[in-house]
Amino acid sequence: GEQGGGGGRAAAREAGRQFAGRDYDHESHCLACWDGGELVCCDYCPCAYHLACLGHEDAADLHFTWSCPHHQCGECGRKAAQAGGLLFRCAV
Repeated sequence: GEQGGGGGRAAAREAGRQFAGRDYDHESHCLACWDGGELVCCDYCPCAYHLACLGHEDAADLHFTWSCPHHQCGECGRKAAQAGGLLFRCAV
């Protein structure tokens, strides 16, 4: 028989289908130093870092929605969205 509404994402996950939205778990260790502890999680990918490894002392220094260094070039400052939304390496 037919099932009632709701649980669409759970059903899609059980069926192995992908769906829009976050369908991953964040790393349990810092991708800069590889230690665990209190981590800041990227809002766009599974990456996680310690505040100190990012060069920050206080979480208030970060924006409400935070993206990790993989989404912005350290050389030119260009964001990944400006390069088609993909993670990229600078061509400068």
